[in-house]
Amino acid sequence: MNNKFKLCKKIFSLILVIALVLTTSVIVPTPNVSASNKSFGVFLGIGPENMDRLNGYKTVVIDAEYFSKSDIKKLHKKGHIVYSYINFGSLEDFRPYYSTYSAYMLKAYPNWPEEHYMDVSNTSWQNFIAGTLAKSYAKKGVDGFFVDNTDVYSEYPQKSMYKGLLRMYKKLNKTGKKIMVNGGVDFVSKALKNDNLSKYIDSVIQESVFTEYNFDTGTSSKSSKSQRKEYKKYLALCKEYGLSCYLLEYMAKGKNLKAIKKYCKKNGFTYYNSASIELE
Repeated sequence: MNNKFKLCKKIFSLILVIALVLTTSVIVPTPNVSASNKSFGVFLGIGPENMDRLNGYKTVVIDAEYFSKSDIKKLHKKGHIVYSYINFGSLEDFRPYYSTYSAYMLKAYPNWPEEHYMDVSNTSWQNFIAGTLAKSYAKKGVDGFFVDNTDVYSEYPQKSMYKGLLRMYKKLNKTGKKIMVNGGVDFVSKALKNDNLSKYIDSVIQESVFTEYNFDTGTSSKSSKSQRKEYKKYLALCKEYGLSCYLLEYMAKGKNLKAIKKYCKKNGFTYYNSASIELE
């Protein structure tokens, strides 16, 4: 009886080994995402210690405030084209220049308690952000700028605010770096038609064309039909003016993700589908 048990144990062990061999031969490791699907990514929530997260991406957006010149040089050696985040229209309380410019703050930015819209008509703010700060990032070796919160004009549609933003883009253009504008539909649309904005910028990126992030639940769903229609119209206008167009979506999946891919392929656009609102 004991010998039979030993024999059964040996047979069972042999079967287990064979099963493991078959399993490993049948299950193929998930391949890396192809270069075409990883041509662009936005990683504002990472620092130099997480640079490996950028592996495989061609064009990346980071926050150059937290990266040194040598860090950016390393990214270039890895083949990355590096854009830096720069915030035209609002001020975050964690920025080192917060206390200097907080006097020019306007109302709080929805869903981001540490952030306030800025009075972009103020020349001190214009000169610092689009001049001093931008030049410091340019000296670090970034290839371009990802300009955020031009939508301040939608909240404060005064002539002085419009002119202030326009001056900032003209000043930023003097760095000789590429310029990508995130959002700011009202300002960009007007400036393209009336003030030749396409002379100063190279591309636009629009968040949440197909997705809608819910800050209360931390979940993402399909955007409304009216939102998709508005943003598609805007992107079509930008394309008409010769600008490259990008989409930044949040946690898109299933049929919605397929719709994004189809739309971008049809129009020659590029998208990045982030797994986090923090863009980590």
